[in-house]
Amino acid sequence: PAPNPIISGPGPTTSGDVVNATTSTPAAEQHIAVNPLNSENLLACISDFSLRGGSNTSKWTISFDSGATWKESFVPLGDNDILITGDGRQWPYNSDPVVAIDRSGRAYFCNLYFNYSSSDESNGLYVSMADTGAGAAFTFTAAATYPVAVNANPATSISEDKPWLAVDAGAASSYSGNVYVSWTRFTANSDMILFSRSTNHGQSWSAPLQISPAAQNG
Repeated sequence: PAPNPIISGPGPTTSGDVVNATTSTPAAEQHIAVNPLNSENLLACISDFSLRGGSNTSKWTISFDSGATWKESFVPLGDNDILITGDGRQWPYNSDPVVAIDRSGRAYFCNLYFNYSSSDESNGLYVSMADTGAGAAFTFTAAATYPVAVNANPATSISEDKPWLAVDAGAASSYSGNVYVSWTRFTANSDMILFSRSTNHGQSWSAPLQISPAAQNG
């Protein structure tokens, strides 16, 4: 192993206030966005393991005072705490959350949903949308959780992974308000990076377009 690094500089290092964790169970894959209409309005997301017997479940949390206080909620849940999406599907797990807010104050919450068993490896990539205005209270709902790409059971050879989300926030852009998602699609022998666009605030998405060179498939 490499030796411990030596940190040098003028004087001792110091730390700020201690921030107490909201849970003692694992949490990962956090991301944060700022409302362009109100910089005190922050939206964050976390893959959390404190709910449903430790099954990973994405949650989102919002602050209206520059991060001093937060209110958190989990993705939409149906009966028996099963994850539900706007296309009527039910899922035991989800992960890889990402958030964004556009210039009109709409919030977007991107997630993977999946089964993980030998008999069912179905999975899907979804984006939820909610209208926050300039920092108004809101919630993400199952009805407004829209599919980008879904592999129905038994999708044993296709798996979507690690999505990322962005909105066109250019004031002078003719594409302002468009929403974009990129992600990796793993297959049996031809992995690739895909891209999809929504021009109606996440309600529908273009057919996935491969943006990685075909020569690099796999």
